[in-house]
Amino acid sequence: MKGKTFRLSFCRIPVETPGSDLSQRPLNNVLIFGLIPDVYAVYIVCLASDGDGHQDSRDNCPDIPNSSQLDSDNDGIGDDCDDDDDNDGIPDDEIAEGLGPDNCRLIPNPNQKDSDGNGVGDVCENDFDNDAVLDLVDVCPESSEVTLTDFRAYQTVILDPEGEAQIDPNWVVLNQGMEIVQTMNSDPGLAIGYTAFNGVDFEGTFHVNTVTDDDYAGFIFGYQDSSSFYVVMWKQTEQTYWQSVPFRAMAEPGLQLKAVKSRTGPGEFLRNALWHTGDTEGEVKLLWKDPRNVGWKDKTSYRWHLSHRPQVGYMRVKLYEGMDLVADSDVVIDTTMRGGRLGVFCFSQENIIWSNLHYRCNATVWAQCRILRCNSEFVAATLDLGGSGGGGKDVGNVGYCSALRSYATCTRRTARACRGDLAYHSAVQGIEDLLIQHRCPKSGPTAQPRPLPQSPISGDACFYEKNYVQREGRGPEYLHCGVFGDPHIRTVNNEFQTCAVPGAWPLIDNQFLYIQATSSHSSESSSATALTKITIIFKNWRECAEQQIYQAEVDNVPAAFVDGSTSSGERRGQHSLQVRSQALGRHAEIQAAHIGTTLVVRQSGQSLGLAVRSPRAIIESYTPEQDLQLCLWGCPISQRLHTPSVWPTTLAYIHCSSLLPAQDVYFQACLFDLLATGDMNSSSSALEAFEDARAMIADPEKVHLVAAAASRQPSWLIIVFITLLTFRLVF
Repeated sequence: MKGKTFRLSFCRIPVETPGSDLSQRPLNNVLIFGLIPDVYAVYIVCLASDGDGHQDSRDNCPDIPNSSQLDSDNDGIGDDCDDDDDNDGIPDDEIAEGLGPDNCRLIPNPNQKDSDGNGVGDVCENDFDNDAVLDLVDVCPESSEVTLTDFRAYQTVILDPEGEAQIDPNWVVLNQGMEIVQTMNSDPGLAIGYTAFNGVDFEGTFHVNTVTDDDYAGFIFGYQDSSSFYVVMWKQTEQTYWQSVPFRAMAEPGLQLKAVKSRTGPGEFLRNALWHTGDTEGEVKLLWKDPRNVGWKDKTSYRWHLSHRPQVGYMRVKLYEGMDLVADSDVVIDTTMRGGRLGVFCFSQENIIWSNLHYRCNATVWAQCRILRCNSEFVAATLDLGGSGGGGKDVGNVGYCSALRSYATCTRRTARACRGDLAYHSAVQGIEDLLIQHRCPKSGPTAQPRPLPQSPISGDACFYEKNYVQREGRGPEYLHCGVFGDPHIRTVNNEFQTCAVPGAWPLIDNQFLYIQATSSHSSESSSATALTKITIIFKNWRECAEQQIYQAEVDNVPAAFVDGSTSSGERRGQHSLQVRSQALGRHAEIQAAHIGTTLVVRQSGQSLGLAVRSPRAIIESYTPEQDLQLCLWGCPISQRLHTPSVWPTTLAYIHCSSLLPAQDVYFQACLFDLLATGDMNSSSSALEAFEDARAMIADPEKVHLVAAAASRQPSWLIIVFITLLTFRLVF
């Protein structure tokens, strides 16, 4: 019988005769394609409005992404949109009519009994989901359906079912489901576990146990169907795919992160799109690639760590060889798939071993386990008392008992983020023992922790500048950072640098704010780079601001956050976060009132620029681990450019002089960009960066920054001056 079958997604809707016009069919929650000739059966795409892979008519939480579909009380409402997950009459989170929040959210306990006063009800102590697996070893402490990492039950997905060039993969699962081996030189394929995740951390060891091939191996996350998933894949060497139909596909070495959203599904189009390093319209989008272009090594083990928070589109991949970090995608934001299943991937590579596989449910975004901070606060509070082994042993020692109760309160506040953390559980048990040992009452006054350094916001003030003036009697000290052009960076310490290597770099990373800039080559034939993407994450801060993400790319500078909103954090008729634009699609200004910060994102020519004005206390609110921030310390020394490779032309000198009022760092950047690109329009980035600096720096004398190198007038600038003088004398 003549005809074709296209598998696109979940819903199979038969077409009676070839060439039926599907657009005339009264179907709900599906994506209808028009006239498709010579088709006798079609798989229609069922729409999931929340992007979690479950069609709305079958989704127990259709407006909130919840790929796991967890429904602890089996009431037909998913936990993620159920206000009372265990149906015990106690609200999960919000306090209503004197009830809540529920101290055992997944187990009915209307009496809320909590004998040790640690904020966790007795019925779920040490086993929050009541699945008989202690939280300490439970990979999903808040889901009774998932307890241990196990891929023994898996689905094989063949991504080129009709291809005859190679055979299908052969999977072997070992070590109680924590190790997978693929033995054949095969067509592209997946081994996918059946557990679906909302947020997840996924790690494992990858090893190619042969020296006879050089192709793709990797892993899968966010799998929703054979046309919709994320893949992290690694090629050893550059190679053109040997089947040029339906199009030529070129693979480059290096780790890659791709979003697969295929219109055609498994087959030759998807096969070649996966092989190809780059975007393939309607099939695959390349989200990130390691700019080092380094392939994997034979018989070498690599450990990967993936963090995926689909509710906000956050993902990050790190790869280690031994203790050395060899690749880091940094933060990538993409909401194509809002959660899904996990697995491994191969393409034309035999003898791959994925071992020590481990996944863990983790839907928290920027909510880190703070147990170490609780520990340090307790130690600081008891130093004057001689520590835990000193004066606290006296019965009725009020100071020591107060410090212990504060310690207990701190652990309760971080309980959810720390569940399953060994240090956390040890601390909770230790506090209980110390309270008994020192005969401290569980109720009573608590010690105020010593103020941490660089704590910019006191109390619950949500309008930073106003609160600061009221408290200090003067305005805060503001710092400025600008990033623009090739890219050039003006740091908050008034240093000026130019970075040499394309890729994603953190500009600011502290407890309130994360900003990442991505630069790439202006063209395939040019060594010049330009800022092509800027990602800004405003972290959740008390009741003042919920997490918000802003992302801009070249030719798309939106006047809204990723979720489509233009403001958030309403308080007293004002908003803590607000976006506005002076030129839609090319300019956005974000006001973050709760941290007194202004950010301007703009497009100049074919590059982006960013200007930041923020209080010193906010900029400096980082931990020792947040040690790579270009706005603070500039580019790593190995990535800095100091002089251009050729002298600027007279025309370039005249052009930049006409735009900029002084021969400062912006003038240098203007000349540099003109030399690097040959495009007169590139000079606009320096001009606009200068205008932003003038608007953000209060002291006009500090706007015209003259770098140390500039003050010495480099030889190429002197040559240009002489050339210009000669030009004017002659003409």
